[in-house]
Amino acid sequence: MLSKEYIAGFFDGEGSIGIYTNGKIHLHLKVQLVQTDTDNGFAILNEIFNRFGGNLSRSISSSGRHKWNWQICSNPALEFLKWIKPCLRIKKDQAILAIAWEASRPKMSRGTDGRILPIKPRDIDIKVSNVMKEMKKLKSGFDISKLIKDLRVSNTSV
Repeated sequence: MLSKEYIAGFFDGEGSIGIYTNGKIHLHLKVQLVQTDTDNGFAILNEIFNRFGGNLSRSISSSGRHKWNWQICSNPALEFLKWIKPCLRIKKDQAILAIAWEASRPKMSRGTDGRILPIKPRDIDIKVSNVMKEMKKLKSGFDISKLIKDLRVSNTSV
């Protein structure tokens, strides 16, 4: 069984955290790990998949190589990030920002027909999504304290 420290270290090196649109207006938190198709790579991702759920799929990269991709979204992604956050080093600030965003965002609701109602992104949602993209490029070194404060303020005004 893989330890929390191992999974966090593996995620620091190979994982990604983002806030993405689902093709409509709705934004959601997504965490993923991609690994070249080897027995060892599959075994690691399969253990993480069995422990946390999500989606584990095999695909072909743009270079023609086979790869495994594990993805988890929204609340399960939040729980995964909370679990590994104490052990993260490189992606710790990204995890902190993603956790704060997920906790502050308006929750989905359903209309009388049972369909999920669209949630218009707040200005802070777009800002956080863009900062997450920049943090991926920088790997670290972005001061997130003001954004965390803004998320807390926006959460109380909803």
